[in-house]
Amino acid sequence: MLSSSPNNKSPTFILTADDSLMSQSKHGLYSSYMACFPTNVMAESELKGYYQPPECYPNGKARRAPLSLRILEAILHCFGFEKSEYATVPRFNLEKFVGEKTKVIAVSTMDPEGLGPLTQTLQLFYGDENTEPYTKTAFNRLMTEIKTLKEKYKQIKVVVGGPGAWQLSSHKLLEKYGIDHLVIGEVESIAPKLFGSLTAKENVSSPKIIVCEPADVDMIPPILDATINGLVEVSRGCGRGCSWCFSSTSGRMRCLPIEKIKKSVEANLKGKAAEITLQSNDILLYESNSKRFIPDPDAVLSLMKELYSMGNVGSVLPIHFSIASIAADPDLLNKLTALIKEKSVNLNLEKFVVQIGIETGSPRIIERYMRGKTLPFSPYEWPKIVKEALKTLDEEGWFCYGTLIFGFPEEDEGDINQTIELIRNLKGLKVIIIPLIFTFLNAESEKAKSSKKETLWKHLPLLYEIQRHNEKTASRYGNLGHLKFLKKNPLTERRNLDFLRRHVCVAN
Repeated sequence: MLSSSPNNKSPTFILTADDSLMSQSKHGLYSSYMACFPTNVMAESELKGYYQPPECYPNGKARRAPLSLRILEAILHCFGFEKSEYATVPRFNLEKFVGEKTKVIAVSTMDPEGLGPLTQTLQLFYGDENTEPYTKTAFNRLMTEIKTLKEKYKQIKVVVGGPGAWQLSSHKLLEKYGIDHLVIGEVESIAPKLFGSLTAKENVSSPKIIVCEPADVDMIPPILDATINGLVEVSRGCGRGCSWCFSSTSGRMRCLPIEKIKKSVEANLKGKAAEITLQSNDILLYESNSKRFIPDPDAVLSLMKELYSMGNVGSVLPIHFSIASIAADPDLLNKLTALIKEKSVNLNLEKFVVQIGIETGSPRIIERYMRGKTLPFSPYEWPKIVKEALKTLDEEGWFCYGTLIFGFPEEDEGDINQTIELIRNLKGLKVIIIPLIFTFLNAESEKAKSSKKETLWKHLPLLYEIQRHNEKTASRYGNLGHLKFLKKNPLTERRNLDFLRRHVCVAN
């Protein structure tokens, strides 16, 4: 219970996100995708077994929050607002904080309509017309409560942003959820004007849908408090230009300076988050100036050494590696892994988990949709460097989640067979393959949705190969601490393998 009534001293800004984003997974960052399953497969009661309840300080504010909300806090602080004027809170504390002085409720979202590639894929595999993913259920629940508060306090404006904001870019959805302004893209460039206008006495109008340009590095502030999973931003964008990827809209890779990164690490340490996770599309390219995407080993190792030199840091681990970067400089991965093992406190191999993008085994598809992904190699070297990079990761003790996209436009049987062959060549390596149906960066038409069943049947042999690989990997490595959840995961369960086996036989 709060010591005073927040409604009488309500902050100007309330920052929040739905329950699936405000909760930290019990099994590590990479198991947080469980919320993407349809609710008929992964009921909310089951999901609670995978997530910790949101932690709060005694005053009711979130002890840890999504990185996007912590960045927005820092922007408000830089813009001149005092800490007492904004509060980041979980959904269940909204009513305690919102009051007569609240001007803005800002919401960060990841997958509000269930249109993300993984969510759509899982819906295709396991869902039906009457089910929806938990991500959508949680967002709808949050917005329903916010809409009720907005009706009570007429002065409140609702602003929604975050990586999933693009899914809400129709006026019908804005009206449904009571959203006054939708921010698509990086908020730094428009935050002063937007939030200034929403708190000013004069009525300065802003568009309902605001599309933002990528922010310059000097506009991105260090965070002020701890994040979910100790997430700290190291870079934005990628620069490889894959046609299907969300990062492609962010242009070139922009690396934050070490001092700014260290301030964000310090904020996490103050919040008792000693295990730091580095957010970057490819940590191996930190501060690389090469147009051919050649890593700069000195820059990468210097960053890691600087972060490990900070007091009370338990571990510093990356979230992503690029296959091409590993193949371009495998010695860098060896040195980086040795450094992490040497400097980390009580770190065991169960923590060495990273996400990589396999995407396809077809050089033709690589050439057509993601030519930059293979640099400094050619698209026709891709199957070879995938195996080389994953073998290097395996030898260094890393467990990988590798995304693989199926259903590319113009993908034919030859492309599918090349991808199947690639998966077979990864036998025995510590990698779980995550199939993703090809998704454009916008909400799709009903015609596109209806064609997905045809895409599923066309790719049954590939999906069967993925399922068989994953089942064997989960069986072999499922006793590794937080990886135990793989044994009770629809992506690796034998019942799904049997289903695919039967339908492959029918299809052939």
